[in-house]
Parts: sequence; structure tokens; C-alpha cells
Amino acid sequence: MYDQVQEVQEDTQYIILYSIVTAMNAVASVYLLLRRGNAFASDITPPVRLRRWTAAFFAVHGNDRNGVDAGSK
Repeated sequence: MYDQVQEVQEDTQYIILYSIVTAMNAVASVYLLLRRGNAFASDITPPVRLRRWTAAFFAVHGNDRNGVDAGSK
């Protein structure tokens, strides 16, 4: 009985952690698509292609589990 409770708690913690990381990736992706300047150095403007590639990377790898692409399942 105790083992089942412990497994559920570990699964819940994993799901919460995974959800937070996925949300952070989504926010980073949207930020990069909408923001023109640099958050740390306002006088530097990264190229649009770099921001789009990086946003796509965050969007794709935000759904990645343990190094395996989610679309290949």
C-alpha cells in the first residue's frame, strides 16, 4: 500500500515538473517570436531568423521526453 502511494507521489511530482518546464519553453518561444530587442542588452537586436529558429527549437523540444521526439511514438 505504501509503495503505491509513493509511486503516485513520484508520478505527480514528475508531471508537475514536466508541466512547468513545458510552460517555460512555451513562454520562451512566444517571447522570442514577439520581442524584437534583447532582454539583457537593449541596444543589441538579434536577427529575425535566429529568433525564429530558437523559438522553433523551444517549441519542438518543449514536447520532447527523455531525448525521444514525441512525434515518433
